[in-house]
Amino acid sequence: CPDTPTGESVNSEGCSESQLDDINPEFTISSSENDPTNSEKIGLIITASEEVTGLELSDLTIGNCSVSNLQTDNNVDFALDVEPINDGEVSIRIGENIVEDLAGNGNVESNEFSIIYDGTSPRATFEYSGNSLSNLDAFVVNVAFSEEVSGFELSDLEYDNCSLENLNTNNNVEYSINVNPIGVGLITLDLDDNKVIDLAGNANLKTDQWSISVTGIKSLQELGLQLYPNPIKDYLTISSSEYSTVTVQVLTTTGKVIFTEEWQSPFTRRINFSNFSNGLYFIRFTINGEMVTQKVMLVK
Repeated sequence: CPDTPTGESVNSEGCSESQLDDINPEFTISSSENDPTNSEKIGLIITASEEVTGLELSDLTIGNCSVSNLQTDNNVDFALDVEPINDGEVSIRIGENIVEDLAGNGNVESNEFSIIYDGTSPRATFEYSGNSLSNLDAFVVNVAFSEEVSGFELSDLEYDNCSLENLNTNNNVEYSINVNPIGVGLITLDLDDNKVIDLAGNANLKTDQWSISVTGIKSLQELGLQLYPNPIKDYLTISSSEYSTVTVQVLTTTGKVIFTEEWQSPFTRRINFSNFSNGLYFIRFTINGEMVTQKVMLVK
């Protein structure tokens, strides 16, 4: 039997016969990692259409990353680690004729694998055009995130001297919130860290506290109102002698109204707090369309 080149089979006479291999090997590059990702080390799989020789890390054309730990058990399936350098697209491909199969055929250029790396936590800012408020009318505050997020709810916010409602968004980046002031003083809004995540799974950073002052509203004394004692032990006494009709409300720190009555002046009336829990409350008076609010503390 004559000599035959590498890549041989045996015929019916027991002689080896060469197999013609003129097919160029192909590569497919893939990963099970989510896209976008915040992983600092991405596992990559390179699959050849047949056994090849000579594949090394230096054969890879890479963008915005470093590669390491190339491994294979069969010269067909390869695994390696990819470490992104900066936020943005990470890309890897294998150029044409970089390696050969067992018959000496050079490879076809692979697909270009790409994935977006995002290692930056989202941040939110509160936006409102005014510097102060002169009434207790509801107003809208916008919350702008640095990128698209998920899981943002009103309950994620910390706030004081107001209640919140109607959280809306069209793009999960810019949100609007209706803010209902409770009384004179400082309204504040905060978003603590780790409340929402971006598309890559990064949790948000804590915001700077936003605040606005409610000013220009008459005081209790100017409206001829008195309330005492403060702090309250069980009953709060309220008196008025100057206006015919006064609407009195008790609100929680979340803005929930838990008591409301309309009283005719002159009056000295009491509100029973004995069934309420210890803590901060707001007493809101509405007189001739004007509202004034006083903070009180219940300490039993």
